[in-house]
Formats: sequence, structure tokens, C-alpha cells
Amino acid sequence: MLRGVMSYAGCWKGDLSVYYKPLRQTKSQKGQAANDNQLARIIETAKNNETWEVAMYCAAAAAGSGCRGGEIRTLRLRDLRLTDSRVKIRAEVAKNRIGREPILLSLAEWGLRGLLTRAHRLGATEPDHYLLPFNVRKSRHLAKQTDKKWDPTQPMVSWVKSWRKLMTACKMPGFRFHDLRHTFRTQGAHAGVQLEVMMAQLGHMDRETSIEYVHIQQQALQKAKARTEKQQTNVLNAATGRPAEPPNDRRERPRLLKSGARAHGIFRRRGRISTTRRTGSAPWG
Repeated sequence: MLRGVMSYAGCWKGDLSVYYKPLRQTKSQKGQAANDNQLARIIETAKNNETWEVAMYCAAAAAGSGCRGGEIRTLRLRDLRLTDSRVKIRAEVAKNRIGREPILLSLAEWGLRGLLTRAHRLGATEPDHYLLPFNVRKSRHLAKQTDKKWDPTQPMVSWVKSWRKLMTACKMPGFRFHDLRHTFRTQGAHAGVQLEVMMAQLGHMDRETSIEYVHIQQQALQKAKARTEKQQTNVLNAATGRPAEPPNDRRERPRLLKSGARAHGIFRRRGRISTTRRTGSAPWG
């Protein structure tokens, strides 16, 4: 913490940075990852309660971009670049103090547009105004100094309480808002997104943080390998000298069985007809 304060003040340089040795820290365990049904349940449940509007839109922004809650909370209007499907995370609010411009999925764009409409409704119009204006009524000191309810020059404090209530209503206790970031990383790994690309999107400085999701990438690669090898079965058989496998088209089997059954029925009917004819004068006998 002291290093962060001194770096922000520009005092961290020279011998301090050379002889400084950080204490060993225990890495926190990986969070949970929500599936598509759970994400849809969060959105649908929040739509029924206007007090969960902020939590809903912020959840969409996090699940569709991988941004941290603190990064979303401190967004200014000038940081939004929705026409380019991007958002600017300023260095002073990023955890690693390095700015980035993550790309936005459609879900994140929907959430940020909802927050932008709400911000305009609450009086945020200038580029330096915050996307999530501060509620003055929640501060006893500031509430006595002004009659305004919202202050767009300050960001809101938190939506933790509304998020916990929303998770209780969704029957997802213990699912943190930060787990939406983990959800984005997991879905990206399943889709086969390269590790370096994910690091740039999420703002990871060390590969150790992102390498935790390599096992998910390996699962996706194994599935892709199985599908590809299935298409190359006859090629492999030709290379190894094995006999080629017969075509296995499941769609043709029912058709053949159906046509065979129909033909069998025709033969039976013809048999009855020919038997009837034999009682009279047979054309062939």
C-alpha cells in the first residue's frame, strides 16, 4: 500500500525501487463462473425491481468486457467509446496503474448504454461527469449543504447491498460481482481466445494470473482435436494401412429402413394378389 501511495505521488524511484523486496502474498482462490442460464436469470430478475437497475447494467458491462467493479464505478462519460465497441480504463483507476482499452461485447454495450441513459437522466452531461453519479442523500454531511440529490462530479460508492439482494433473489448466494470477471475469462478460454489476448483485455500483468485458465483452454483444444480427428479418420487409416471405415450417415438409415419396410409391404400385397389370381386362370401357368 505504501508503495502504491509513493508511486502515485512520484516519490517511488532510485534506491527505493532497487532495494525493495515485496512480502510473499498468498494468491486468492479462483472465483466462480456463471453459465448462460444464470446470467439470463440475473438480468430477468433485476428487471422486475428498479432498485436493482444499477446492479443489472453493471453486471452486463462486467460479464461482457471483463472489467472490474471499481473500473466500471469510476468511468467518466468521456471514457465511453460505444461507437467503436470500446471503453477506456484510465491508468489512475486500473489496478496495475496501466491504462487499456478493452473491447466490448454486445452484452457490455447494452449495459453501458443503459447506464448512460440513466446518467443523462440524473444530470450527467459533461465529458468529465461520472457514468454513475453519487447519491448525495446517502451522505449526511453533503445532504445538509445542497438540495440536489445527485452529484455527477463524484462517483457512486458501491452497489454491493443491492447486488447481494439480487443474488438472494436469483438463488445464487455467494456469487460475487467480481465473479463476473471470472465468468468472462472462463468463457473466453472455452472459445479458444489466446492467453496474451486475454491478458491485454483484462489488464493482467503477470502470466501466472491468467495461466490459471489454461486448463480450460486445454479442454477446448481437446474437444477441437476430437472433432478434427473424426473428420480425418479415413486419411489416418490410409496412412497407417488400416481399412477405410464405411460411411456412417445416420440420416440415411431411417430412410433405408422406411423404404425397405414399404417394399416388404408391397411384396406382401402382391403375394395376396397373385394367390387370388392362381385360384382362377394364372397368366403364367
